[in-house]
Amino acid sequence: MRFKQLLFDNLKKDLSYDQASAAMRKIVRSKMLTHFDLHDNPERFFLAHRLLAEHAVALGPGNWIRFTVHYNLCVGSVLAVGSQEQVQSLQGMQDKGQLGCFGLTERFAGVNSVQNLPLPPSLLVIVFCNLPRFLFSPCIPRRLHSRL
Repeated sequence: MRFKQLLFDNLKKDLSYDQASAAMRKIVRSKMLTHFDLHDNPERFFLAHRLLAEHAVALGPGNWIRFTVHYNLCVGSVLAVGSQEQVQSLQGMQDKGQLGCFGLTERFAGVNSVQNLPLPPSLLVIVFCNLPRFLFSPCIPRRLHSRL
């Protein structure tokens, strides 16, 4: 269970934002869970989530949120609806330990602060926190397993 040890070695309760980001970057760079495991090795993807979920209280629930925002909401969204170029960029992002995040822009998408923004419906915004850019992509649903 090297992944479990990686989690316990790096994620702790009450880390500062900088420390938590550094810990997540180390986990991402380790490639024990790759950005492509959701497609290529879903068993590993879900096992990693289960391991972290089982220990979320001990490791700090904020770390669970950071983990799922990065791997599920950001990376998972790029895999599901991203262009080929965007999907390919995930490898470099992982190599560099860059963390991603996710923002919903649809009206009534559960984020009160954006309900009245004049953005078109069905717009996906992917934010790469370490890059000076945002990727705006119309949501054209594709089945995740279509890339298998």
